Amino acid sequence: VPAELASYIEIERRRADVAGAAVVAFDRDGPRFQGYFGHANLERGERITPDTLFRAASISKLFTTTLVMQEIDAGRIGLDDSVNEHLDPRTRVLDAHGLPARGVTIRRLLTHTSGLPVSWKGIQYPNRALSHMASGLRLPDSLQDVVAGMRTIRAPGERIVYANGAFSLLGYLVGRLNRRPFEELVKERVLEPLGMSDSGFVVEPRMPRLATPYGGTII
Repeated sequence: VPAELASYIEIERRRADVAGAAVVAFDRDGPRFQGYFGHANLERGERITPDTLFRAASISKLFTTTLVMQEIDAGRIGLDDSVNEHLDPRTRVLDAHGLPARGVTIRRLLTHTSGLPVSWKGIQYPNRALSHMASGLRLPDSLQDVVAGMRTIRAPGERIVYANGAFSLLGYLVGRLNRRPFEELVKERVLEPLGMSDSGFVVEPRMPRLATPYGGTII
């Protein structure tokens, strides 16, 4: 990493209290530079290295968007389709009155303008009590469980609100269209073509090379 940029990254990492970070810049010709800052585990003094694994968090939204656009290119769905046209009764989006929501399109789900609220349902937390607070009394067992019962709280298109649930719903939709798990589709259509052989969605707390999370949520 160029020295001036490396200095800036390190200052910002410390300012934001980020334990560790990996930074890679690339273009169509391949990697331009890469650098590794801070620790993967503070207690053990493990530094960030090229082999460190990080949880995907909201980078997974890029994978979901890629799958959705592939379905649009194939003509199976349209950007301005109502998402409810493609869902089963259990997962159709409802409005505040419990009726099928109108105007919740694929485009609006992708652009955080669907009218859905901010949601943390289905996201893992270090503390099981926090998981229950986010997901209710029963923790979800599947992506269908995560997206079932979604309701809008405002008119679609009215405001931009960062809605994790919108992308969970899109991931479920793509899996439903292909009759295959979302995770399999990401691996086959996104990760493998990019040569991302170490990437995936299965995370075990004691996985080797996994960076220890020090924030409040784990995605």
